Amino acid sequence: LMISGYLHLSEGMMVPSRVMFKMDQKALYDFQLRHPNIDPFIRLMLRTYGGLFETYSRIDEHYLARKTGWGTAEVIDTLKRLDEQDVIGYRPRTNNPSITLLTGRQRSENIVITKESYEDRMQRSIGRFEQLISYLHLDGCRSQFIAHYFGDQESDACGHCDWCRKNGIEKTDLRTLLRNTLKHQPMSHFALIDALDEVNREELIVQLNRSIDEGEIERDENDLLRWVTH
Repeated sequence: LMISGYLHLSEGMMVPSRVMFKMDQKALYDFQLRHPNIDPFIRLMLRTYGGLFETYSRIDEHYLARKTGWGTAEVIDTLKRLDEQDVIGYRPRTNNPSITLLTGRQRSENIVITKESYEDRMQRSIGRFEQLISYLHLDGCRSQFIAHYFGDQESDACGHCDWCRKNGIEKTDLRTLLRNTLKHQPMSHFALIDALDEVNREELIVQLNRSIDEGEIERDENDLLRWVTH
């Protein structure tokens, strides 16, 4: 039906949670004064994620739970309550597939799967099968192969798969990666996460906060992150 143009299926993919503050900074400050029990949580979000007043930014409830000592369910409940109070806009993560109808309602007897659509579907299936065989007999980084398959032609060897370990290829450590990224070009927290999206997000945030705590990374007057040590 999709190949024949009747509908479009977006397969389930993880869309991370996002948050944006609806209040301006003055109104938020007043809210924090009136709700001292929630003030540390709000300050944690502001320290961890940049651009929360400008756009919806990706957050990680599990990371916030570890930093606060709360359970993940309590963090999610707090975010929902802040959303209900119009302090923030909270969009929980989802991985549900969706279907978009591209034509008007059709009677079943009027739906036609053309020969061209069927052959196109078959060729796509054969192509995926051939890619699978290539993966099994690959002489190269498996993660890099997958990245190339999905259109990322600039990815480097991962340093973690069986082929990389066998050939002694190591991944650049996260501290060096952050230094090389921020040394010449300050970036917002959101832009940095996007620029290093091939890195495990959780591990990246842990290293980012460690570098901030150790004074290697600072925020400038524009809330941009920059590397300040050699």
